[in-house]
Amino acid sequence: MNAGRRNLLRFVGGAAAGVMITPAPWKLINDSALWSQNWSWIPKLPSGPRTVKYTTCTLCPAGCGVEARCVGEQPYGLVGVTGHPLSNGTLCPLGVGAHHLPYHPRRASFPLKRGPVGKHVPVSFDTAIAEISHAIEGRGRGTTLAVLDERPGRTLSLVYRRFLGGFSDAVYLTPPAHETVTLSMLSRMTDSPAGSLGFDIASSRAAISFGAPLLDGWGIPAQVNAARYRAGSPMKIVQVETKQSRTASLADLWLAPKPGTEAAVAMAIANVLVNQNLVPAANLDRAAGAAEYRELIGQFPPEAVAAITGIPPETIVAAAQMLAVNLPAVAIGGGDAGGGAATASEETAIAGLNLLLGAFHTPGGIMPRQEPPVPKEWNEWKLAPHSSIADVPDHSIAVLILGDSPSGDALPWTLIAKKLVPGKGLVVSLAPFVEGPSRHADYILPAAAFLETLEEVPTPPTATTASLSIAAALLPVPKGVVEPALVLSRLSGTEIALGPLLEQRAAAIQESKRGIVTDAAGSKPVTDFKTGDELWKALVAGGTWTAELVASKPPVHVDFQVAAISQRVLVVIHPASPADAAFPLALTPYAWRGASGSSVLPPLFTKVYQESLLRGSAIHCRVHPSTAAEAHVRDGDKVLVETRCGSCEQRAWLDASVMPGVIEVPAGPQGSKGDYSVLDVCALDDGGTWRSSGARIRRMS
Repeated sequence: MNAGRRNLLRFVGGAAAGVMITPAPWKLINDSALWSQNWSWIPKLPSGPRTVKYTTCTLCPAGCGVEARCVGEQPYGLVGVTGHPLSNGTLCPLGVGAHHLPYHPRRASFPLKRGPVGKHVPVSFDTAIAEISHAIEGRGRGTTLAVLDERPGRTLSLVYRRFLGGFSDAVYLTPPAHETVTLSMLSRMTDSPAGSLGFDIASSRAAISFGAPLLDGWGIPAQVNAARYRAGSPMKIVQVETKQSRTASLADLWLAPKPGTEAAVAMAIANVLVNQNLVPAANLDRAAGAAEYRELIGQFPPEAVAAITGIPPETIVAAAQMLAVNLPAVAIGGGDAGGGAATASEETAIAGLNLLLGAFHTPGGIMPRQEPPVPKEWNEWKLAPHSSIADVPDHSIAVLILGDSPSGDALPWTLIAKKLVPGKGLVVSLAPFVEGPSRHADYILPAAAFLETLEEVPTPPTATTASLSIAAALLPVPKGVVEPALVLSRLSGTEIALGPLLEQRAAAIQESKRGIVTDAAGSKPVTDFKTGDELWKALVAGGTWTAELVASKPPVHVDFQVAAISQRVLVVIHPASPADAAFPLALTPYAWRGASGSSVLPPLFTKVYQESLLRGSAIHCRVHPSTAAEAHVRDGDKVLVETRCGSCEQRAWLDASVMPGVIEVPAGPQGSKGDYSVLDVCALDDGGTWRSSGARIRRMS
């Protein structure tokens, strides 16, 4: 190429003209203007020295390490910490923009009470406490006081249970299992010693996922990515999911069943594994109910299941063979953050695949986990019983306290509302934002937001290695914000302070002499810390404690729970009643963890959900062109999605990747008003699941 002076001048002149014509720079200028106009609540950086502080993200259970870049005391950027034992330098977009969350417009800055017309109005903290105490004391016989904790496993979780232990007819509640539903099912199917289970996903050679977003924020994302993209032997992924999700698009094999037939796919894969002798016979024969299980899966040959699910029989066979030649392999249920788990019997069928594959108590499969030690005196606490909110009798809760921290997963208000005493159930929210279930609370006593208070980050629920870290407070707590421990203290009449309890837990870890502590400078064993105070300071400064994997004996008794599986899966091939002709379509909600509508998002996410439309927001439904044509709906039309539980307005997107007969609607993020959710119109079954509902769609005039 001749790069002479004349050609250079021509190039520069053409480039200058092109810059003037192209919309790109003007779009950037416009974006900057919009940022300054619409996001004026974002704090302006002060003048001062630049510093770096280390903490841990608390916005989801993954426990990713965070390097906070600050000017003075004000964070202006968050990035991952290289070498972190859990996240290894990764940080999702939610974490990257999380330093803006304390200033979000939906922040509750002082106690609120629902007024006569349904709107929240300010109320003094003392007045709110007095009225809530009166409701607790005056609840009727046979009704319950409950705390719903979306982040179980913390020291604060034990504090909630201890608080409830001081009352009669009190219960500690957690949301329906999501990422850990397979682990919970396996615990019921074995006599495994008391304790926790986790997925050793980093060592797996294959995984079959039933809707779990393995490549889109599931579990501990860094560990999944390490297995998926490791050199030489990347983990194979078989994705069973109706929706063409990111994981489905990137999987080695995608099986797209009709909604509600996922259990049939699990049974068909089990059929192939057994009848083609792809797994050792001992994996089946050593379990109780083996003969009944063999008979049950015999009713699900690939050819019959193909007619039910729409998946070619050869694809089902290929999935089973891919798992069998890439052991250790693991089966994972639970779905995504918006659709939730399937029914208990369907999830039991999925969990049973792990027994066939020999994944239980196998490295690369599912392994037991020993939790971090606690002070001995804590074992003497009187704790309230623990239950899933789905298992609580309907209309039994008189006073419900919503915990301080959302999980990032969807939680339909309809599931909560059906558990309250009709017309009398009182709901108190301790969350920092008026969002998700908090919108329905009678009282909001706002807790501190991310980066404003000392928070504990316990072991991620899907992990096999126990861990603990402390998220330090980098910002002052605004006036009017109330710590949950103070609320519990005032309601119980007993002083409760979370900080000293966390220090006691650090001391218990130091006394155990177990594990290592890793920070930005490297790792060193717990034995190097001479006192609990030394370890506590290391954790507050950004260190993470992790323990070694503890060896344990495999369970002696294993049971396929055939009766529990048969309860639902046989309905798929022998339906008891015809489909609802009035609502012939399947409404399937979905979401990304942290953006499910239960919590607010940083302004950075408007680029993803509103401007670039890389992900759909809660006001957009996706339908196949043929489904839209039958309803006389065009792309971009305003439509009404209706079920037997109600209706919600949407904007139609025509997408050929959507299965005909299906309406896909994100459960979040909410629109600017945030006053409705597609979850409000999803039907709940007896087990509290909402993955698929009969629906119809019609164009609005």
